[in-house]
Amino acid sequence: MNTEGIFPRKAPPSLVRDLTARIPLPLPALIGIGILAIIIFFACGFFALNQLSTAVSNATRRTPTITRALPTVTLPLPPGASTPIPTFAATAPPFATFPGNPTPTRTTRAQRALDSSLPLNLDIDAIENIKVIVGINGVLVFNGAMDPGTSRSWSAKDSLYFRVENAKGAEIYFNGKRVLAAVFAEKTLMERQWTANSKATPVSVKPTPPKAPTPIPTATPTPTFNIETPTPTVTKTILN
Repeated sequence: MNTEGIFPRKAPPSLVRDLTARIPLPLPALIGIGILAIIIFFACGFFALNQLSTAVSNATRRTPTITRALPTVTLPLPPGASTPIPTFAATAPPFATFPGNPTPTRTTRAQRALDSSLPLNLDIDAIENIKVIVGINGVLVFNGAMDPGTSRSWSAKDSLYFRVENAKGAEIYFNGKRVLAAVFAEKTLMERQWTANSKATPVSVKPTPPKAPTPIPTATPTPTFNIETPTPTVTKTILN
């Protein structure tokens, strides 16, 4: 029976290979292959980088050095012998003094007893040449120079004013407390004033120079006249 007309004949193998080679791969397959290649590349790079960092960490890690303490040997002492213990002075001896290197002596300033009845008290100790103006209750009471080593004190009831030229060369105390320069300019010229309030508490106010005291007029002497009273004379009369 001739079946050649019923069933088609198979294509020769050479023809099948040619057809297969000519059919290109679809686009999704190419994209998948590319992504897979990129993943493999990054995985290999990460693995190599991890191995490199581990090797560097192991190389830089230091091995701890074990220090072995040597035993302490104590030599035996003969009976009755004792080890001397050195003694040190509690304070070092003073330095030697020479004519050009005198022993410094600390000078203690005598504290001035404040008058409890007067709330404003001023003390000035001159270290250098200074010029001082002091006003009490608005009246000038002192205007002059102070030599080094001199001290003066003033007390007031209502108001106290002072002005010191070359203030860095003086120690100024108000009510027993040191008065320091508030600004650098006050080291050259310092001017302060305080008043006492109703509770006799000092209050710092703007300095106002005091007025010179009013001179007391001198009385004009009254001329005196000496009137001499004549002494009467007695005349004797002789009667014949």
